[in-house]
Amino acid sequence: MWYKESMERGLSNKLASELKKHLGNNEDWLIKRILYYAKKQGYTAYTSTLEEAWRASIVGLSTPLLNTPSTSFWLQELHPHSDFPSDPYAQFGVMEAKKHRERGIDLIMFLGLFKYYRQTYEDLLFKVDMDMDDIKSCRTFLKRYFDRVELGFIDGWMKLGGDTINHEMTEANRQLTNEKSLYLTTLESLKQPLIVTDDNGAVKLMNQAAAELFAGHSAPGAVYYGGQKVNISPVIEKNIKLFLKTYKVSDSYTFVYNNKVFDVTSTRMKDVSGKFIGLAVILNDITDKRNTESYLKESEALRKAFMEGIDAAALVLDMETQEVVDFNTRVEDLFSGCSFTEEGPVFYENIGGEPHSVFDLAEKSVNNEERYIDLCREHFKPVRLFSVEVWFHNKRHKIMIIFDISREKMLEKRANHLQHLEVLGDIASSIPVMIGAATEELGDTIDELQKGLAGGVGSDVLIDNVKTAAGKASDISEVITALHSIVQYETESACIDLNQLLKNCITLTRDKWYPYADVQTSFGNGQIGVVCSPDEMGQVFLNLLVNAAYAVRKKYETDSGRGSIIISSRYTGTFFEAKISDSGIGIKKKDYKRVFDQGFSTKEVGSVTGNGLAIVYDIVVKRHKGTIEFKSAEGRGTEFTLRIPVD
Repeated sequence: MWYKESMERGLSNKLASELKKHLGNNEDWLIKRILYYAKKQGYTAYTSTLEEAWRASIVGLSTPLLNTPSTSFWLQELHPHSDFPSDPYAQFGVMEAKKHRERGIDLIMFLGLFKYYRQTYEDLLFKVDMDMDDIKSCRTFLKRYFDRVELGFIDGWMKLGGDTINHEMTEANRQLTNEKSLYLTTLESLKQPLIVTDDNGAVKLMNQAAAELFAGHSAPGAVYYGGQKVNISPVIEKNIKLFLKTYKVSDSYTFVYNNKVFDVTSTRMKDVSGKFIGLAVILNDITDKRNTESYLKESEALRKAFMEGIDAAALVLDMETQEVVDFNTRVEDLFSGCSFTEEGPVFYENIGGEPHSVFDLAEKSVNNEERYIDLCREHFKPVRLFSVEVWFHNKRHKIMIIFDISREKMLEKRANHLQHLEVLGDIASSIPVMIGAATEELGDTIDELQKGLAGGVGSDVLIDNVKTAAGKASDISEVITALHSIVQYETESACIDLNQLLKNCITLTRDKWYPYADVQTSFGNGQIGVVCSPDEMGQVFLNLLVNAAYAVRKKYETDSGRGSIIISSRYTGTFFEAKISDSGIGIKKKDYKRVFDQGFSTKEVGSVTGNGLAIVYDIVVKRHKGTIEFKSAEGRGTEFTLRIPVD
């Protein structure tokens, strides 16, 4: 075996370890050194242009030495019957013989370059810090090592006949042709225009995309095979020549051509051999990117214009991180010196109720919903909320728009108050009539009593008359008491008996319905107290009863038939439910959708504001979170059903 063909002298364990260390640590230096010799002597004209190919040769030469144990660096002498195919040191030469034959490299050319590989490794010994005696020992060892590699190469080369060599070269040529076709097809398939120039800036090659860009037409291979002549843009040509005068490895700039925007990148060819010294110029179409950037800028400008132009506070919420990432100046106006954290402001459905974060409401996609915002120090404001989902930088955001409706609520309260006064005024206008009638009847009764006593009339008749007059006076007292129960402007919210409130409203409106209708009532038992606004709920019942009385009266004026109003209530467990139905003129089907609209009325123009049912809807649905619905038949009557939560 090869390791038995040794002499007693060789490298010590220490020196062998040191040599292995230098070989492993100086791989890049060895590559640069062999390239220096190859370029200087003209071998690079026949070798690879890429550095990694040279690295592979250095690794191939160093690996057998690096894999040899430091205890086995014996000096390998040469013998006439050496078995090179089984010699690890000669294996690299045997493999390289096959590769170089296939590439068409002749034996003399390879051996000539290989001498410089040997020189490169010897040069390393002088580069590193070694003792001269150690350098001498290592040089002797390396000479024998390279001799074995070289003999292995010659042995592998000479053992093959001419037919085998010809077959290898034919196969190698076929592979080279296929590789060339692969690279050319890849080049022509690129969507990006590509231009290759020499070191003077002259175009040596361009792909189909480049030819189509500058010539307007081309076909795959038209430039390479068909000889299509294409003149590139003077701007590109000028920039290529300017770049070649610099020492830059790469550079890029923006180029506009035929209404398209390109990012042009010029890169020096990575040819360590020096055969191809020039540039690879790639034009990347960034028109869509620029348009997108322009669109994003316009969108950002639009967003800012919207944020600052809207007469409302606007918050931009990052729904992933749950942070307020932007807000407009109206937010500062709304908070008036108060501040909020990155988690955003807090909202309440009712003051004192459960708090909700701005992110909770945004996730629910609230729109046109009213809440109370907690500004600071329990300072609340009524607001109306809208949320819009948007995407910024591929992240989901919500824009929360907050309208301060303090003034709106104040005006709404005034409007409700005025409408309430309108109803109460209509009702109260009958009280003087009632008082006058009762007073007149009481006076007549007293006169009759005096005459009767003087004339000896029976006391029973006189006493009945006095009782009747007293009853009418009692009715007046009952009306005044009922009126007091619903005129409680200072009470925002209280726990009241809605059945009793409904009874009081029936009493108050008696003068409106009594001449034209009979009233039937059915009040359910159960829970008595319901938290609500007495003033507002009284307004609801009064409006519905007055409307019912009006509908019955209008029908009475037509057919003179006495109508009916049926009033019922009950507790369902979660709601207080009241039904008020009449046998009046009903509502036209075409007006169903407008019943709760502001300003809509079927009464005579000028007689009312037309806000009654709109205010009823607002009080029941928005203020008390209840429901109200109706069913009607023209000429037969209408029934309203309202439900108020009892919790």
